Amino acid sequence: MTTPSDRQIVSERVLDAPRDRVFAAYTDPELIPQWWGPRRLTTTVDQMDVR
Repeated sequence: MTTPSDRQIVSERVLDAPRDRVFAAYTDPELIPQWWGPRRLTTTVDQMDVR
């Protein structure tokens, strides 16, 4: 693990969910709009590369 520098933001959160569901939520373009951004706005994923 690296130490954060003055130009880096590190955010950690423990999620009460199976790893495969969390991974899918972060990598499936159809799931991103369900949790990304404020609820009053619409999120559209046109393209995504999760290599």
